[in-house]
Amino acid sequence: MNEHFKPHPFIWDRDLNSISLARWNELYSQFGYVVVGRTQISNVLISTVWIGISVAKRPFETIVFIDGEPVTDERHANEAEAQEYYLTKVKFYLGLEHIGALPVKLEEINEETDSESQ
Repeated sequence: MNEHFKPHPFIWDRDLNSISLARWNELYSQFGYVVVGRTQISNVLISTVWIGISVAKRPFETIVFIDGEPVTDERHANEAEAQEYYLTKVKFYLGLEHIGALPVKLEEINEETDSESQ
């Protein structure tokens, strides 16, 4: 069997199953699969994505950009952890870090910021 089609020990899908390089390539080409959350707040962009490749089995990453420059970069072990960190950063940059939980769902934040950017 071609090496590209065998499960790889450092490549993971969003459910943390080991996948082949060929499968990773399929998934990575799907924007909706890769993006966990993306919010633009003024000159700040908070982006959480599934990277899929990680020696330490941390296949998710959040990067905060200010004026297009990365200022924080955090890796996450699973999607729930990635979403929680993403929402924490969104609350912080909205000035709502004192609120325990946002009264909206992650999907609603993404829909709102997508419509604002168009």
